[in-house]
Amino acid sequence: MLNEKINPLIVLIVCVFFIVSVGKAVEYFRMTEKDYLRVEDERFSFYRGSVLPRKIIPLHLVKQVTQVNDVILLKLVKGSEKEIYLDWLAEKDVDDLKKVLAQRVNFDSKRTIT
Repeated sequence: MLNEKINPLIVLIVCVFFIVSVGKAVEYFRMTEKDYLRVEDERFSFYRGSVLPRKIIPLHLVKQVTQVNDVILLKLVKGSEKEIYLDWLAEKDVDDLKKVLAQRVNFDSKRTIT
């Protein structure tokens, strides 16, 4: 019943989970202040959180680029894929990104899969 003792380990796990969840929520809401995507000389650099280093994708590894609704999908030479979430970018940045993709990796921004 309710009078039984609560295991201190369970309390500790719940507290840690709560603190981590609050930290992730704050990080998510501050995402607009971060450089989610950087287009550098010949590579893309993606923000992966405050703990992990940025993900670097050289442009020569991009095999195909497709836009599906509000996501630009980069298909890489090795068979993997990387998503660029357009909702996380300012409207001007989306236009600049599409121009860069059209110039460097033959992306047709008029062709969108819905």
